[in-house]
Amino acid sequence: MDATDPRPWWVRELPYVVLVLLVAGIVFWGIIAHREPFPREAPDVHPELHSSGALTVNTWLLLLQVVMGLGVAAGLLACRAQGHRLVPAASLLPGRWTLWDVVKAVAVFVALSAGANVVRWSGVLSGGEPPPVTIRDVCLLSGVEALSVVFACSMVQQRHGEWLKPLGLTRTDFAVNVLRGVVGYVAVFPACALSTYAMWLLAQRYGWRLSYNTAIRVVLDTDSPGSLALLMVLIALAAPVLEEIAFRGFLYGALRRILPAWPAIAVTSVAFAMLHPAWSDWAAVFVLAVAMGYLRERTASLVPCIAMHCSLNSLTLLRLLLIR
Repeated sequence: MDATDPRPWWVRELPYVVLVLLVAGIVFWGIIAHREPFPREAPDVHPELHSSGALTVNTWLLLLQVVMGLGVAAGLLACRAQGHRLVPAASLLPGRWTLWDVVKAVAVFVALSAGANVVRWSGVLSGGEPPPVTIRDVCLLSGVEALSVVFACSMVQQRHGEWLKPLGLTRTDFAVNVLRGVVGYVAVFPACALSTYAMWLLAQRYGWRLSYNTAIRVVLDTDSPGSLALLMVLIALAAPVLEEIAFRGFLYGALRRILPAWPAIAVTSVAFAMLHPAWSDWAAVFVLAVAMGYLRERTASLVPCIAMHCSLNSLTLLRLLLIR
């Protein structure tokens, strides 16, 4: 934004104002015109997840992760009790971009998503059934995320003259920060598992249908080794990097201009959880996002957040591949 431009801000930003209003109108119309009651007693779209063999493998893997997580968490608490600073505080570089920049990036993301899926959802708007999610849709989503992140990074570049360091992408203590992210994921996993179990109890209590992440269906339905390899790269590496730049980098940097650390972490974590379409994952994702936000604030680096996110997606993929 040119500070010497005498025109009002809404005139300077008119294309983005129009885009934001258009996207908001479309979203509002979609919510009002296509609202549905909460799904109940729907057929199980993933019976293979509930076979005896899959349950046995999944149960043992989850128990192993929980036991390891409890042990690591106990060790970290013991070290903390003895006065060891496991994550020394670093000075977080305040961002010069604003929440309006975040709104513009979100509008670009929604507009690109709508354009990429206009053919896919045209039948739904006419009253038909949504087509099944395929690897093409995962690739499209990754491309839309990448373009939106590039747009966000360009705004950071305009404000700072660089974009890596303001977003927390530095090589300082790189290996240590990667280790912090991996250990942090192991330590917080029991809390994530407990949150998932609580959501499952709610679903059982009120008869709600458990929802699954759409990526699960794609992984289970993909037979080609090449397609599986592509999915592993997109889900285990590309998605964590892009989403962490967007949330713990771009959104968190804008929020820290106007909010203290913990409120900014909470808002970012809620937004990150709501991004995931499977409502049954929201509690666990929120817990993980709070842990990643804490590491982002304490280390002033995005590397431990990316490492933690990669650990989550990689182990989830591993469990799915083992029960295929």
